Amino acid sequence: MYNFKNFLILDDFVDDYDYSQNSYEIYKSRPSNVYKGGVGLNITGNSRLPFFETLIDTINISDKVSKFGKLERIVEKVFIKSDYTSDFKSSIHLDDTASDLLKGFTFSYHFIGEENAGGTVWYNDLNGSKILHKIPFKPNRLVIFPAHIPHSGYANLGFKDNSLRIILTLFTLTATKQVSSKALNSKHKFE
Repeated sequence: MYNFKNFLILDDFVDDYDYSQNSYEIYKSRPSNVYKGGVGLNITGNSRLPFFETLIDTINISDKVSKFGKLERIVEKVFIKSDYTSDFKSSIHLDDTASDLLKGFTFSYHFIGEENAGGTVWYNDLNGSKILHKIPFKPNRLVIFPAHIPHSGYANLGFKDNSLRIILTLFTLTATKQVSSKALNSKHKFE
C-alpha cells in the first residue's frame, strides 16, 4: 500500500510564466535526455538549461514546497519530451532516488505543452496491474511525489496534433517532513 499524503500539486508555480513566449520555442526542438532503459547521460546539455535554475530558485523560496523540508540534494536533472507516440506502458518505473523511502522525492514540473494532452499515472506495481491515480499535464504545474511509487506518463489520444509535452524533472533528496492534508490541492487528493 502506498501513502499518498506526501503528494503535492502546485499550479501556477513559477511567477510570470508564459509558455507561449517565443523564447520557449527553442526547448521544443531539443532532444530528451531519457532513453528506453531509463535516464541517459546528459549528452545534450539539458541539465544546464537556464529554466532549471529558475525552477530550483522558485522551489527553494516556496513556502508550500518547504513543507517537505529543505532540498538537501538534487541527484539528477531530467528534460523529458513525450507525445502520443511514446511507449508509456513499457516505461513504468521508479525514479533514481527511490531507494531512499523517506527522503527520495521527484519534482516534476510541467513546462511546455497543451493542458490535458497527457500526464502522469501511478500504479500499484511495476507491471501496471492497477492504476492508483492520474494527474493531467498542465503548463506551470509542479507535482511532487515519493520517488518509490511506480509511475509512467500517459497520452490523451484526442490531442494527437498537439500532444508534445516537455517536463523538467528533479530527482531529489529532502529533509522530509510530514505534509499535512491541508497542503494538498483537494482536487487531486488520493483516496
